[in-house]
Amino acid sequence: MISRIIRSAALVTSAVGVSLAAGPTGAPVAFASGAFPQVLVGEWFNQWGDCANECLNINRGFQFDAAGGYLYGEEHRTTSNEGGLSIGCIDDTKYLEQGAATADGTSLVTNPSSARATHTNNCHPEQDFDRPVSASQSQYQWQVLQIAGGGMQLKVSAGNNSLVYTRQGNAPPPPPPGPSRAFQTLAAPQRLADTRATGHPIATGTSSCFDVAGQKGIPADAFGVILNVAATGYTSPGWATVYPSGQTVPATSTLNFDPSAYAIANDTIARIGPDGKVCVNVGTANSAPGGAQIVLDATGYLPRGVTGEGSLLTQPQRLVDTRGGDGGRIASGSSSCFTVAGQKGIPSDARGVILNVAATSYTARGWLSLYPAGESVPATSTLNFDPDAYAIANGTIARIGTNGQVCVNIGTVNSAPGGSDVVLDAVGYLSSSANPQVALLPQPKRVVDTRSSGQPIGSGASVCFNVAGQQGIPSGATGLVLNVASTAYSTLGWVSLFPAGQAVPGTSTLDFDPSAYAISNGTIERIGNGGQVCVNVGTVNQVPGDAQVVLDVVGYLN
Repeated sequence: MISRIIRSAALVTSAVGVSLAAGPTGAPVAFASGAFPQVLVGEWFNQWGDCANECLNINRGFQFDAAGGYLYGEEHRTTSNEGGLSIGCIDDTKYLEQGAATADGTSLVTNPSSARATHTNNCHPEQDFDRPVSASQSQYQWQVLQIAGGGMQLKVSAGNNSLVYTRQGNAPPPPPPGPSRAFQTLAAPQRLADTRATGHPIATGTSSCFDVAGQKGIPADAFGVILNVAATGYTSPGWATVYPSGQTVPATSTLNFDPSAYAIANDTIARIGPDGKVCVNVGTANSAPGGAQIVLDATGYLPRGVTGEGSLLTQPQRLVDTRGGDGGRIASGSSSCFTVAGQKGIPSDARGVILNVAATSYTARGWLSLYPAGESVPATSTLNFDPDAYAIANGTIARIGTNGQVCVNIGTVNSAPGGSDVVLDAVGYLSSSANPQVALLPQPKRVVDTRSSGQPIGSGASVCFNVAGQQGIPSGATGLVLNVASTAYSTLGWVSLFPAGQAVPGTSTLDFDPSAYAISNGTIERIGNGGQVCVNVGTVNQVPGDAQVVLDVVGYLN
């Protein structure tokens, strides 16, 4: 009677070696000598019960070839007491396969066609051979479980036994995290509030507060929110003011509306109050009865606890109002410069200012261009005005120029005589930084103007534009600080800006009305796939139509 008793020897479950380096795609993975010392999996085969006639000791193990790229499997048999004699025959069979890196360089696979078997027997050399073996003939299997951070785990099997080799990597530690970023853009714009859905507009002289922290991807502890604020459904000229909950209503405005336009929008960065809310107050000219419906769309936020370049004032502050002095009305074709650094909580060494710019009391169609003192007037615009609307506002981030000043230039269509009063309200500033997240161009640059191509964007259609790598914007930029303008529309509608690769959001960046020759709005937008941002045009009741679109960039997010 033959009895077989199989007992597994103790398994070594880890071995620490030196660095593992993956070669180019398709090349053998290079292993330094000793990266995985040989570890044997032992199986004892005891024939004839008491080993009186024959005792066979089988050890199976695996190791990596020091020259690189090869996996060794070895079966080492020691025979003793053959026929009661201690003859000590050694029978060795080695299996060999070559491993290679996967395409992504994160895994190791073996090539079964490279498998070979080499057999030697010191008692019977006539049995020696060296030949290829098929995968089915190989008694040795290995499976990569993990390669990460320079380390590796490999599961090796011999018969019913297996063990896991763990090689701790000695790769250098990852670099420390970079500075926290003051501005975070959402993957796509998100609608936070729409009073039209409740049927309750905000009445003139009153405020409503809305939850923003913890909503639609904005962290519960966010410090500020990047908003597009829109007003509609008003019956008299007026304005809306956004401010943090817990504060009094400031003597500033975020946007201005006029019944001649069905809707108006403006971008701003608002500080969030202690209860996670921002508030909107509505006022009307001469305290006329009425109110407005308000829509709040978020494009990003400012994390709490981040110190450095982006700071929001406790509440908005008025820096300039030419209606009450400050150099007086600015004539068409001329510029006025204003000191902003060192004013109303803005540090004297600030490099940029987050502004709401408003124009009013104009007598002709025209535009306003904001730029740093010391630079020439750019071929861009910050906002567009039309006598049909009593006032128009736009949010922007402006680079501060020489002597701590920013300048305002007024232009009019066909150089018509006229001018405009200007109001500058600050909501925050950018501090000096050696490695800024928000980088401001020396002066604004025009990156898109569909009028030049003669191709307006049709209602319901989207067009994407290359912005990364253009006009001083690095190819690796993650977001844009820009001014979006629309003109030459024939019906009521809106423009939605969004990152390439995302679906068209249920939000708007600006609203247009044929009663105004052009409308603009500032925003901070994430750059999407292929370094592009996309523009979608929509119209009320899906009326056929189109619009020309202009994109002017003032800065970018690193």
